[in-house]
Amino acid sequence: MKNKNPLLLVLVLLVLMGLVAVAPCCFCGFVSFLRPLLRNPSQLIGQAAPDFTLNDLEGDDVSLSNFRGRVVLLNFWSSG
Repeated sequence: MKNKNPLLLVLVLLVLMGLVAVAPCCFCGFVSFLRPLLRNPSQLIGQAAPDFTLNDLEGDDVSLSNFRGRVVLLNFWSSG
């Protein structure tokens, strides 16, 4: 077998070390954001969702409050 390019190996190792060093910081920030819900997840049960208004495909305004008493499924996605 031929030896792999040592420069490529060093570059891959540096990238992996950087990911290992940065990952805990990102995870800690995410956990601190969710900490109140992790302590008491039931605090939102029974609370009304905040009302908001969006435009439908025809350009008409639709508010969440229009669907009070019904089950609503919100699907958020991004294509970019």
